[in-house]
Amino acid sequence: MTSFTATVNTAPKRFPLFLVGVLTAAAFGPYVTGNIRTEQLAVYGAAAVLLPFTVAFTRPYIPVILPWSGLILASVMGLIPPTAHSSNYPPANMLSSIDNLFLPLVVMLLVWSVVPVSMAARALHLAAAAVAVGAALNGVLGIIGTRMDLSGYLRIFWGGGGGEGETTAERAAELGRLSGIFNQPAEAGVVYGMAGILAVWRFRRRPKMMVLILTLICIGGLLCVSKVFIFGGLPLILGYVWVSRTGARKLWALFSAAVAAAGVAQSGFLQQWTGFNYLARLFVPAENQGLVEFYSAGRWNAEAAMLDVFEAVFRTRALLGFGLGGLGVSYDSAWTEAVVLAGVAGLVLLAFVYLGLWWMARRIEDAGVRMLGIFITLFLAGASLGIPSLTVNRASTIVWVVLALLGLMAKQARTERPSDHAASPAKCRRES
Repeated sequence: MTSFTATVNTAPKRFPLFLVGVLTAAAFGPYVTGNIRTEQLAVYGAAAVLLPFTVAFTRPYIPVILPWSGLILASVMGLIPPTAHSSNYPPANMLSSIDNLFLPLVVMLLVWSVVPVSMAARALHLAAAAVAVGAALNGVLGIIGTRMDLSGYLRIFWGGGGGEGETTAERAAELGRLSGIFNQPAEAGVVYGMAGILAVWRFRRRPKMMVLILTLICIGGLLCVSKVFIFGGLPLILGYVWVSRTGARKLWALFSAAVAAAGVAQSGFLQQWTGFNYLARLFVPAENQGLVEFYSAGRWNAEAAMLDVFEAVFRTRALLGFGLGGLGVSYDSAWTEAVVLAGVAGLVLLAFVYLGLWWMARRIEDAGVRMLGIFITLFLAGASLGIPSLTVNRASTIVWVVLALLGLMAKQARTERPSDHAASPAKCRRES
């Protein structure tokens, strides 16, 4: 055991980056067998091998891991008898709920136990590049999907290792919503939103590369017609491009974006895409629908089915919800998932998770990374109203690898001594 731990700790230039690269890349992998995805094998396999030897060296970021651990604990306590499921809703698959809550915890522990604080910036650069390029390539798949049916090739990414039965992605494709390797358009929207923000930060000094990758990401986000991306990710990406560049660079970025958009429009590609009318509908609300009902896809209006789920929880298991078993309903928001699994306690704890992420982002010393953390937190908090943005399938691994690395960056600011910067102003300027 001692020799293994020593091996891990004496390879700071290789192994931590390798682990981050594997975890990030695995999130874009297919189902391996049954309902087991590539990134689940990577995360839990790495945890089984590494955590027994390294968890003692973990330095967690308390404002994030504490409320998340509390959410898990509250969900477990919800299983304590007496339990009473609403007659209107059957229990859900407990293994899925366990994975949803424990995978983020395992990812945090892995990153915080293997990646030293001094390597957090390099690891974040690697993860950002991998996510941005992976999402851009998925956008290419979406473009190809407008010309030919890729379902035979992509089905292995959509669930059950290519088993029988129509998948969510196939039903969405019938409406022209093309999500590439992701089974749910909303899940693809989370990845595209994260990838776009990360691409702006990662390639900010390579503007041509940034414009190319952002163009593919934005096309992919439009093709999946995800409100999470179109009304959340896209505005934040554009806002981030604007605030992260100055003077002539802002004008150059806007000009490049305009040229790219004009090129796409002139190609006739969007007009030939079968989902173009579905996309256009997002900007013309139906006459018999209110704005909240229309733009939340019926999630948050007064007659929403999701509010009936809230009522069922408050009526029968208000404090701790139905526990890890949950209910056999669609969790159309992070708040629905939290209230079902852990009741009012879950809502409070989830709110503290997002507040912890905000606090974490604000604590990062490097101004560029701090802005990155703020934009990612804003995006995930907004996306939580339309999808469980912290726990949704393979997007969860991408989200938590990035958040865990940002947590290391926040810890770096706390562990550095003021005298270090005072003694070497030049060094401080170079690092900023």
